[in-house]
Amino acid sequence: MKNPTLWLFALAGVVLLNIIASLFTSPAIRMFRTPLILAAYIIAIVLFFKLGVWRALALWCGIGIASGLLYWGYEFWSARRSKEPDTKMPSLATVVHGLLVWPIMLPEVIEYSCAELFPAKKTTDDKPPA
Repeated sequence: MKNPTLWLFALAGVVLLNIIASLFTSPAIRMFRTPLILAAYIIAIVLFFKLGVWRALALWCGIGIASGLLYWGYEFWSARRSKEPDTKMPSLATVVHGLLVWPIMLPEVIEYSCAELFPAKKTTDDKPPA
C-alpha cells in the first residue's frame, strides 16, 4: 500500500473548505462549493487506487452513513420543531442517499443547523420584500 495520508488530508481539507464556503451568504464565496464537491469525488477515485477498493469503500461508506444520519437527525429535529400540523417525518432513505452524496449533504446539514441555531439578526436597514 502506498502512503495515502496526503490524499486523506486533501479529502478532509476539501470537505472543510466546502463546509466553510457553505456558511457564507456571498455568491462570490459560495460559487466555490461546486468545484469543491467535484474535488471530493476526484479524491475518492484516487483513494480507490491508493487505499485499495475495500478500504476506500469502507471510508466512503462510513462517512456517508454518518453524514446521512446527521442529515436525517436534522430533518427529524426540524419536523419536531415545526408548528404545522401535517408535517411529514423524515425517511431513513436519507441515510442511503448519504452513501453517494455525502460531500453535498455534510456541508448542507451543518449550514442548515447553524442557520436555525444562530438566526441572522435583522437590522433597521432591512426592508420587507415588495
